[in-house]
Amino acid sequence: MNVNNSLYRWTENWLRHLYPFLILGTALLAAGPLGAQVSKEVFLKTEISVKGPYVTLGDLFMNVDDELADESVARAPAPGKRIAFTPRHIASFARVHQLTWRNSGRQARIIVRRDSKIVKTDDILPVLKEALADEGPHPTMDVVFNDPQMQIHVPENAEIDLSVRDLTFNPANGVFNGRVAISSGTDQVRFYPVGGRAYPTRRVPVLSGYAERGTLLEEVGLEWKDVRISRLSQNTITELDDLAGMEARRHLTPGQMIRESDIQKPIMVQKGAALTIHYEAPGLSLSVQGKAMENGSKGDVIRVVNTRSNKSIEARVTGPSTVAAPRSMILTAIR
Repeated sequence: MNVNNSLYRWTENWLRHLYPFLILGTALLAAGPLGAQVSKEVFLKTEISVKGPYVTLGDLFMNVDDELADESVARAPAPGKRIAFTPRHIASFARVHQLTWRNSGRQARIIVRRDSKIVKTDDILPVLKEALADEGPHPTMDVVFNDPQMQIHVPENAEIDLSVRDLTFNPANGVFNGRVAISSGTDQVRFYPVGGRAYPTRRVPVLSGYAERGTLLEEVGLEWKDVRISRLSQNTITELDDLAGMEARRHLTPGQMIRESDIQKPIMVQKGAALTIHYEAPGLSLSVQGKAMENGSKGDVIRVVNTRSNKSIEARVTGPSTVAAPRSMILTAIR
């Protein structure tokens, strides 16, 4: 019994001295090998896009610390393009920076896209037209690109400076070729081929709305439109003054080129309608009733019949349902 008590006390005393070392050993085992750092787990973004020339940890992962977010891990694709990484690549990017990434989604490829600003033909057109005006005899051109859907991708945050270089233009057939120079805020200038046809144009007045027969054009509204010179006919109206006071002779549509045969002066005397014939002579003024034998606008000379004498004469239209007869016809009015 004494032996057992002595053994119990010895064991209790030994465990009391060993306990701190057991606690320390447990902590070391939990922390890993001596000197190793704790690796933080990170999670891949669902959609990955980059703005700059390099792919960073912040581009790839959602929960990267601020001091690591800007660390570059790979060169980015060209603006508007994309690149594919394998899970092995992504894991190595993380491991180099003491991060852990697990491919829990079993992804075979991780796609990274480079954001871009798109330069289209509409952006190139003003600069190109200015350059063509310097090359040809016509100040305005209708430009048709060989590739109307042309798109040039530049860095999204770039300040774009456009110019046209090495331009050639054949006025005989309108063919042009050259290079578009695009500077995107760096010392590097990139060149892109551009070509097509340029057609000389002339600005002509057109209707801004629909005009039915007999409608005054000024009531509908007029505007200017650049039209290819090759599409103009000899009787196309090119001056706004030629449309003053005119009405539509037929149905006209918005933007339609207006020909001389499409318009007329407003009809003030209708064929077959009653009218008043005025005779003027020194010291004498006489008005009689008559009938129009044809339509007439102001200033037109038309045939009318004096219903009193039943004689046909020529008279000038002076207003609505009113004509003026020559002095030589005054005797006809009183006989």
